[in-house]
Amino acid sequence: MRSPMDNNPDRAVAIFNTVLQLPVGQRGAYLDEVCAGDNALRLKIEVLLGVHDEVGTFLEFPTQEPGSSRKVPRSEPSLEQSGQLI
Repeated sequence: MRSPMDNNPDRAVAIFNTVLQLPVGQRGAYLDEVCAGDNALRLKIEVLLGVHDEVGTFLEFPTQEPGSSRKVPRSEPSLEQSGQLI
């Protein structure tokens, strides 16, 4: 079965984006179908998924307000005080 993504110049990205929308339990079956016989493509997408899972959503949820600066608490020694160099 040919997919509309077969003609996409960046097929791996198109498949990756589709896989992200699927529940985790359905991803393997989908990849079996769209990557049938193309082990290199499947591996590329699995690597992308692994990196995506490691990175998570840290950019979507910043830890502090934009423009604010982090103050080091007095109980936390600075690198200068601890004798460590960067």
